[in-house]
Amino acid sequence: MINRTAARILFPGTEPIGRTLPAQLVEGQSVEVVGVVPDVRRQGVHREAAAQIYLPLLQVSGTPTSFLVLGDGDPKLLIEPLRHAVLELDPAQPISSARPLGVGQAVRVALTGIVGGTFAALA
Repeated sequence: MINRTAARILFPGTEPIGRTLPAQLVEGQSVEVVGVVPDVRRQGVHREAAAQIYLPLLQVSGTPTSFLVLGDGDPKLLIEPLRHAVLELDPAQPISSARPLGVGQAVRVALTGIVGGTFAALA
């Protein structure tokens, strides 16, 4: 899937659905556009939206993956048990960082998750 800005830039004046994205944009893969979604202004409402390509996570190699955990009490006390649980599931899984989020970060992440979940449900 691509956003409207990417559609306008990559396929000006034509229908992008069914077209193939340039391989240099998607790690040399041949990827067909299956949908166009509205633009998201990730840098703020007063800045133009950037071109975005949305790929299924399982089709992207080496993509860092993050997960968030909501817990009670001191969040620093959850880091080691979570690290242990991940390594128990997959000992080869690299863990680059683990840290508690500040309140402002948590609100932004929650809103991003709501918007992303809505797009996933519509897809």
